[in-house]
Amino acid sequence: MVVKKLPKPILCSLCFLAMRWKRATVLIVLFCGTLLTIALNEYVLRKEQEKIRYDLGHKVQEIVAQLNRDLTQKSNVLELFAANWEWLKNSDQGNWSRLAKQVIDNYPETFQAIEYIADDFKIRLVEPLEANRSVVGLDIRNRPLSEDKLRKISQTGQSQFGPPFVLKQGPRAAILYLPVSYQGKADGFLAGVYTLDTYLRDFFSHHEDNLYFSLRSGKSKVYQSPNLRASEDLLQSNLIGFELFDSHWILTVYAQPALVATLTGHYSRLIIPAGFTVTLLLSFLVYIYLKEIEASSNLSVEQKKLKLFIARIPAAVAIFDNQMRYVHVSDYWRKAYGLEGEDLIGRSHYDVFPDMPEQWRENNERCLAGEELSSEEDIFPRADGTVEWVKWALHPWYDVEGTVGGLVMFTKVYTGQKLHEQALETYVMNLESAKVTIESQAAQHVNAIESQLALKKILEIGLGNLSLEEKLNNALQAIFSVSWLSLEPKGGVFLVSREQPDQLQLVATHRMDEGLKSACAVVNFGQCLCGIAAATRKLQFASCVDCRHETVYPEMEPHGHYSIPIISGETLLGVLVVYLQEGHQSTEWEVEMIDSISRAFAAMIERARLEEMLQEEKFQAEESAKAKSDFLASMSHEIRTPMNGVLGMASLLLETQMTLEQRELAEIVSYSASSLLTIINDILDFSKIEAGKIKLVPEYFSLRKFLAGIEKLHRLGVEQKEISFIVRVDEDVPDFVCGDSDRLRQVLVNLVSNALKFTHREGAILINVVRGDRSRADNLELLFSVTDTGVGVAKEQQGTIFEAFSQAEETTAKRFGGTGLGLTISSRLVQMMGGEIGIRSEPGLGSAFYFTAIFGVGGEGGVEEMRTGSPEVSFAEGTSVLLAEDNLVNQKLAVRILEKAGLSVTLAKNGVEAVDVFSKGDFDVVLMDIQMPIMDGEEATALIRQTEKGAVVPIIALTAHAMSGAREKYLAAGMDGYISKPLNRYELLLLMAQLIAAGRQMGQA
Repeated sequence: MVVKKLPKPILCSLCFLAMRWKRATVLIVLFCGTLLTIALNEYVLRKEQEKIRYDLGHKVQEIVAQLNRDLTQKSNVLELFAANWEWLKNSDQGNWSRLAKQVIDNYPETFQAIEYIADDFKIRLVEPLEANRSVVGLDIRNRPLSEDKLRKISQTGQSQFGPPFVLKQGPRAAILYLPVSYQGKADGFLAGVYTLDTYLRDFFSHHEDNLYFSLRSGKSKVYQSPNLRASEDLLQSNLIGFELFDSHWILTVYAQPALVATLTGHYSRLIIPAGFTVTLLLSFLVYIYLKEIEASSNLSVEQKKLKLFIARIPAAVAIFDNQMRYVHVSDYWRKAYGLEGEDLIGRSHYDVFPDMPEQWRENNERCLAGEELSSEEDIFPRADGTVEWVKWALHPWYDVEGTVGGLVMFTKVYTGQKLHEQALETYVMNLESAKVTIESQAAQHVNAIESQLALKKILEIGLGNLSLEEKLNNALQAIFSVSWLSLEPKGGVFLVSREQPDQLQLVATHRMDEGLKSACAVVNFGQCLCGIAAATRKLQFASCVDCRHETVYPEMEPHGHYSIPIISGETLLGVLVVYLQEGHQSTEWEVEMIDSISRAFAAMIERARLEEMLQEEKFQAEESAKAKSDFLASMSHEIRTPMNGVLGMASLLLETQMTLEQRELAEIVSYSASSLLTIINDILDFSKIEAGKIKLVPEYFSLRKFLAGIEKLHRLGVEQKEISFIVRVDEDVPDFVCGDSDRLRQVLVNLVSNALKFTHREGAILINVVRGDRSRADNLELLFSVTDTGVGVAKEQQGTIFEAFSQAEETTAKRFGGTGLGLTISSRLVQMMGGEIGIRSEPGLGSAFYFTAIFGVGGEGGVEEMRTGSPEVSFAEGTSVLLAEDNLVNQKLAVRILEKAGLSVTLAKNGVEAVDVFSKGDFDVVLMDIQMPIMDGEEATALIRQTEKGAVVPIIALTAHAMSGAREKYLAAGMDGYISKPLNRYELLLLMAQLIAAGRQMGQA
């Protein structure tokens, strides 16, 4: 292109010089090609050497990284050894030596010895002792690592290598120092002595197939490959510096020729022969080109004009002689038939197109005979197998003698136009086909969307609260919202019979006529298509009523259908059947959609059955809870009834004149009964918490007065054991808080009682209260702790101490008593108050129980005044009481309490008698026992309320039932108050006075 753009005079001059000096021109081309070949070869060789150095450097980096990983892995072994130092310190030396020897045996080529160095920097233990006995007592500060560095290692707690040095035994070594601690304090080091000679020899031996290594630390050679020869025998070497054993190391790697050969490319070997070949070929082409220029210059002017005319004519034209050899040919001909660059002149037309059809050869012969021929459409096959569409014309030409000298061939290739026409026809056909396809795909897309909506609807139905049969019927209705299924909207669901596992039962239908329902009510496995689907667990399809339809009846209409097994995991749940129009053809996407619907049905059925099972389990659990509650209520009543008599009589007995011995015995009876009552209350409280029946009742109270009451409550036990009892509250804790003081008192009494129980004489108990971290402007977190100097709790038992019926040791219950429920109840109450409870304890040193709770903050209104005693309650003279009680002991106890308070008492021994006595007398209050023979207290109360004509007389329930909900139950039965047994005299009299006063006020109003 550059030559053609030169001015014509210069171009002619260059052609003249090239033809004049043909040999010199060829030599210049040879010389320049040779220089370019040599330069390219040098460049490629340099690039290959750079690649070899890069690959070798990469291998060196991999080896160094592997060396560091290997050392880290072996260091981890020592770190695991050091992690058990607390245990090793407390065990005998034999365990230490055995574990150290095991590490050395596992890595014999790595470790020379394992040492323990005390905090005075002297070696105390070493393994193996036989080979290293001389180092016992050695001060390691004589080794290369300085004392300052050792102290720094101990302070930071991080392991570190010391620099390499020569052992007394001769080999070179390096030491890894691992600081250890005992009971939270630094306790010296564990040291692993690495034998560098054997370790490095073992490490590098795995990489010395085609590499040699030389490792130096400073000026000292640490390692050299045994077979390392003189450097002149090696083709490449590389070195890298890195940090190892707290020192700078230099690793030199030598690559043997075998490795270099694997890293070397093959381009340099091909460049010289390829370059010389190209140079020679180019020189030859230049020579030929110059020859052609010289030959063309000899043509006549007329030949040049004819040749130029034919060459430039805008048509595919060729002139042949009578032997069908090319005489002239147009450029358009060459281009049309892919002959650019070929020398056609003088060549036979049949040599250029050897596969020319015989018909074309005959046409050429006819033209050479003087006939003119033409064609408006013909096919020309190319050598590569392609086909061209052409128009052609043949005309003979004559020489001066009038004979045919050859022929002129005119051709026009219109393959593009023909292909365009064919493409247009194909396009029209494809449009028609695409239209059909798009319509089909659109239909499938619509069906797919409808199927997804149906699946979504089925899933929503499955999550509903309907029965399984209702869900299945609704799901069937959702299925037939799909277009292709709605053409024959009929189907049903079979489930595997629970009584007969090899039978299907029809449980849900959609538009199935009665004859079909009756015929298909029960289907055995293997019977008809549905039974076959169940037996084989495979989808069954029928486009018509074929021979597989065993179930037929006169009114049956022609149809096809899918029978799809409903499977969950490995379990067959049933079969889904959907009807189709007769002749319907199954498709892959239909089967996929039907399979998805089947899985949705399986999920629905499994969920429904799971819900059914859960309902059954819930019913059984509720029945079990009710039975448990009834049992506890019954036990509470049966135990509290005699306990009421024991405690009441003991209380009355202590108010009489007795000798000291009699009073001591009576106090023992009262104390024992109170302890038994505490056990009963713990069990009942635990039952209430388990049932979720306890609710917090927040109120404002004085925290410091509250704690003073706790101290007074335990004063007698503290004085008897001569224990110091201290209550401390931080100044930043407000005095008035809002919370359930009764439940807080229950937790603190449990913890203080435990502390008092397990603390020895002349010990100490401390209650401490501080503000917690979760305190906010609108609420307050308090941290309570109860610390004692008692027996303590072992660590392995602290995890279960808050579990029900659990105590620290089996001997605890025998020695100190208790149910093991106190801490469990306390834990549950603390959780209800928004806090957590825990323990810190050391056996023999005491325990500290701590818990947090959330309280409200505010004013002092409604603050509960802490009672220091029980003031007497007075009644108006002549106040009469009807007592309904069947138990003789409880009768005597209640009568004594009431008469001592100045009340007039009338006794009824059962409910019938109580109703009769009430109707005949005039009473201010009725004390009604609940559980009585003939008629219980609830029935008696209902009859009394029915017979009352004037003012309503307050009725108080007296019962040993103390379960959750008892109070509400009796108030709903028409009673006005509730007192549980054993009776508290003050609470009973106070409630009576309050109800009598309230009743009189209502009567006056």
